Amino acid sequence: VYLDGGFSAARDVVMKWLGPTFETVASGTAQSDAKTVLQEKLQAKSVEIPHYRVISEEGPDHAKVFEVEIVVGDAVLARGRGRSKKEAEKDAARLALNAVEEEPCDD
Repeated sequence: VYLDGGFSAARDVVMKWLGPTFETVASGTAQSDAKTVLQEKLQAKSVEIPHYRVISEEGPDHAKVFEVEIVVGDAVLARGRGRSKKEAEKDAARLALNAVEEEPCDD
């Protein structure tokens, strides 16, 4: 678009497709998933990046239930369950985030 119509045309296309996203992010109302928020909070505290580890899979292939734990260093922050690995990771992150938010500040 830029090569064909120049900067103004390219800007118009970008704003048409991404403008609402830019506005949402700029306003601070963007919704982040629990995994992202957890990682941001841990990084703000200079803590290692969390790792997700599948600890069990139960049930038949069409109805599996996964259990995942979040590990930071040697510590297990939380365990979550879900019908997919991603769902179990999100559940574990939500539980870990609740625990991290409840910790007293060192200020």
